[in-house]
Amino acid sequence: MLNQSNRNVPTRRVEFQNVQLEVTQRLKDDHSNVQTFRLRTSAEINEKLDNAWALSRADWEGNPWEVLSVSVLNSFIDSTDQFVY
Repeated sequence: MLNQSNRNVPTRRVEFQNVQLEVTQRLKDDHSNVQTFRLRTSAEINEKLDNAWALSRADWEGNPWEVLSVSVLNSFIDSTDQFVY
């Protein structure tokens, strides 16, 4: 059963960019293993969605994959309720 106790908790509306990326990467240990996939992430409402931003979302320290390319497929403004405690 859902917790109904949050009905009277104050909330605020938060807007953000809902972004879909297409990432192509290959395994560092086996260059024949290449994969392409779509990644959904979010960004600040006024954030510029350039290549550097997209690469920062697709790659991380210690990643066993080498990111070959990243592209922003689409983005749209989304919103959600955030509880204010």
